Amino acid sequence: MVNTSYASQLEKLLPEEGSNFEEYTDAENIEKDEDGVWNESKYSYRHASFKRKAHMFFRMNWCRPIVYSLTAIFLFFFFVPGLTHKIPHHQPVYSDIRLPKTVVPIAYRLDFSTSLENVSFNGKAEIDVEVKERTNFVVIHSHKLSLSKIKITNGKKKWKAKSIKYNEKNQYAILKFNTVLKPETNYTLSMQYSGKLSDDMSGYYLSKYGDNDNPSYLATTQFESTSARKAFPCFDEPEFKATFQLNMTVDAGLTALSNMNVVDIETINNSEKKKYIFANSTRMSTYLVAFIVSNFKSLSLNDKGIDISVYTRPEQIESAEYALEVATKILRFYESTYNIPYPLPKLDLVAIPDFEAGAMENWGLITFRETALLYNKKQASSINKQYVATVVAHELAHQWFGNLVTMKWWDDLWLNEGFAEFMEYLGTNAAEPEWGMENHWYYMDLLKAFKTDSSHYTHPIYAEVKDPEEISALFDDISYSKGSSVIRMIESWLNNINSNHFRRGANTYSSNYFFNRIHEYLDLYKYSNAETKQLWDALESYDKDGNPLMNVSETMGTFINQGGYPIVMMKGNKEENKVSLSQERYFYNHIELMNSDQPADNSTWIIPYSYLVYCNITGKPEIKENKSITLKEETSIPLPIILRKRDGEGEDIADVKLFVKGNPDQTGFYKVQYDDESIQIACEWLKSDLYFMSAIDRAGFLYDIASQLFNGRTENPEVILDCFNFLKNEKSNVVWQSAIDILKQLIKNYDVDASYDNVKKYIISLIKNISNDIGWEEKENNESKENNYENIFREQYRKRKRDGNATKEDNTIHNRSQLRASILGLASVVGEETIKSEALSYFEQIKDGNFTKNFDEDVLKVIYSAGVRYGNENDFNFIFEEYKKETSVQRKNMLMDSLASVSTPSLQEKLFELSISDEIREQDTNFLLMRLIRNVGSSAARQCWIFVKEHWDSYFIDRFPTGTAGFSRLLGTIAEYLNSDELFDDIVKWIDGVDNGKRVVPSTSKALVKRGVEFGRANNCWTKHEKYGEVVSKWLNEHF
Repeated sequence: MVNTSYASQLEKLLPEEGSNFEEYTDAENIEKDEDGVWNESKYSYRHASFKRKAHMFFRMNWCRPIVYSLTAIFLFFFFVPGLTHKIPHHQPVYSDIRLPKTVVPIAYRLDFSTSLENVSFNGKAEIDVEVKERTNFVVIHSHKLSLSKIKITNGKKKWKAKSIKYNEKNQYAILKFNTVLKPETNYTLSMQYSGKLSDDMSGYYLSKYGDNDNPSYLATTQFESTSARKAFPCFDEPEFKATFQLNMTVDAGLTALSNMNVVDIETINNSEKKKYIFANSTRMSTYLVAFIVSNFKSLSLNDKGIDISVYTRPEQIESAEYALEVATKILRFYESTYNIPYPLPKLDLVAIPDFEAGAMENWGLITFRETALLYNKKQASSINKQYVATVVAHELAHQWFGNLVTMKWWDDLWLNEGFAEFMEYLGTNAAEPEWGMENHWYYMDLLKAFKTDSSHYTHPIYAEVKDPEEISALFDDISYSKGSSVIRMIESWLNNINSNHFRRGANTYSSNYFFNRIHEYLDLYKYSNAETKQLWDALESYDKDGNPLMNVSETMGTFINQGGYPIVMMKGNKEENKVSLSQERYFYNHIELMNSDQPADNSTWIIPYSYLVYCNITGKPEIKENKSITLKEETSIPLPIILRKRDGEGEDIADVKLFVKGNPDQTGFYKVQYDDESIQIACEWLKSDLYFMSAIDRAGFLYDIASQLFNGRTENPEVILDCFNFLKNEKSNVVWQSAIDILKQLIKNYDVDASYDNVKKYIISLIKNISNDIGWEEKENNESKENNYENIFREQYRKRKRDGNATKEDNTIHNRSQLRASILGLASVVGEETIKSEALSYFEQIKDGNFTKNFDEDVLKVIYSAGVRYGNENDFNFIFEEYKKETSVQRKNMLMDSLASVSTPSLQEKLFELSISDEIREQDTNFLLMRLIRNVGSSAARQCWIFVKEHWDSYFIDRFPTGTAGFSRLLGTIAEYLNSDELFDDIVKWIDGVDNGKRVVPSTSKALVKRGVEFGRANNCWTKHEKYGEVVSKWLNEHF
């Protein structure tokens, strides 16, 4: 419909340029229609005098014929097709979720002023833009900001905004001008803005620390993925890269940090305020912009011309030393590996007291949770130390993957996060080579990815995202852990294919095929954006006719573009001396699917499949073949023909056997299913010659057969349970961490079953030797033991290295420290009498002030956890009071973790109430509740579910909206540990809003919850199944 007011009609007769109209642009007073679009018919003008004069002119009788004639001519040209391109007056000018590409930013100049006292900020933005297509409007993101004085200039003329329409749903303003912006012309868009510092740890927000009665404050940013628009008007999509020059005006006693270095500090006239002027940045996306106003202190050094600093609140400054040390080493390693220098003059790492994520890779100003950056050497914890190193390595990897080269849109998030996750192990290994990080990725990443991706509610690594509300759901185990695991597979596959041309030296990653091509990819797209296809092109090799030699895109597309992963089923055929191979999609709820009418999933993968053939013809198992194939469909592989040796009397020396180990070094993103005979052969050898397989392969084999057990892929569960007995001689950290994950699955499945006591006895039988060997602290003679362990497998390791299957054992002091905490913690949970008794004795000494041991912080957590698990309310209160008094972030976090082991229902209720009080940081609420459920099991899950529902309206709805990933993960964890169909149905109905039509939950958040329900139902199905859970229960009853 066309607005027919006099002023509106006369406005259309005005020339394109030079209009005197300026519409009211205070964003808080903009009226919106039902769709969130500004309604022009309700708008008022500042220059009302012009309207009155126009109305008086129109009322003069002599002028009416002239006006009617002009109007008729105008309406003729307006409505005749082809004579005009004007948009009908009441249709929205623009309404897509994504910004148009008609106008793109080149450079931002932002002048901020921040008041911590008033919890507010304001500023002026000047944005140089390039016009790509003819238009008369600019669409720019702005959320919860007041905008004013909007103008655009081409350097010669200025035009004020004729109108501003705000689309609330899409969080952008449409700025309409009375001029046509011409293509291939640069303009400068300027405006003023103001807003409030938020309290939800996104955008530009306020953080608090110190004493609750006398707190200190700082202002900091978290813009990923779409929150830069909360701080300043911007083109808030990753593709719209630009340079940024910031000025920050701050109150007396405060300093400012931003992505770039400070070039000047000005004193504001008649004020104690100071203005920090920062250098112009490189081209980057808006989500990487960052600034902080605080009174923090720093430790700094200059390394090869780069100023590296770690900032934290003043009282924690001593804990910043390790991060500074490790960041320096990792930065050097990445520069060498990528063969591209770090491009900025400085690198700041800042510990933020209130921080939702683990860390954020803002270019040149990386922000962290305090526990992810600070390490107190006086309260030594190998787990915390490794966590700091890996998070620093992850964020520094982003300075190239994500910052230098950025995905075009969030559906390619894995290019950022998958690569950073992959590189963090290499970076940490460069800084701490004795840790053996080549093994840690297996249980820290691969196993997480396997579980998440076994659900029907998974998503492809490349996940098309149309609505920004869906973006947060992509920051999950698929983008991070599966992404990194697939990259590891690509690296291994391509390096093996091209091994004749590229060989990795001791520290020469850049000289192998994969990293050589990664360098070319980074160099080609630096300061720009890239997509998955462009990565595949960079990794591919072509013949002289331009045909791909390795089919990287086709092969890896099967892992990137569809959810799930394959399990490769190997079945031996003695008569034909071969092993048949087939594949199918691995689902967590495989047992339920076998008994359902649901159509079979026909997904297939092009699998770079590798395998080792072991033979014991010499009297001990040794590698006879190391081969790789491309597995697309069912096929078979021939086995080597083994001639049986005889002794001098003509008798067989031994029964010669073969064992085919699939996926050596566990580099492939697939599971392997073995037949019973292969499992029995391997387990027999493991019990007598543990080191015939490398540690990572023992871990992989163990987890594969455990998957067969819990997935209903074996006819004889007893064979697998008996095989686990090789763990009684095991000392490897990676094997035990994998085993502990399996044993905790048994605990979860049986925690309310009559067989639970026998499950605990079975676990105690497996961990008895290692718990005795590892003890509460490192023994003085363990260094010599470590050398003995090294001698045991050195010969086999050298043999594997010659055969191309070389991963190290990991029985080092650092890894034993981590293993100690895991083993003692598990022993305490299952009630192993010696460990439990000693832990409670130590806890009493701590309470009495008589504790003199110098245990690692990780071991102290075992003691405190035992105290609250087996203690009473006084014990709980003691730990809580220690938590409140503690100032060290690591110790405080350890004490909070310990509280999450409380098993008494009444004390669980107390912990629930504390979790939503001021005593617990909001960022920790979800983590605390999830830890409680994982530590205690189904009883805590039921209690927590009741608590969440009862406090939904009073607490959770405001702080943890159902659309946030954190809250959805909490509900998913609750669901996974529930154990009744009634409760599963209840949580599904709740998340679907059946009981409350007003509760709207995004589909991506629902998927996280329903995944937990799927896992919980599958666990219940297995436990009750006559061929699996009941058989295992019977076996346990017979043996324990």
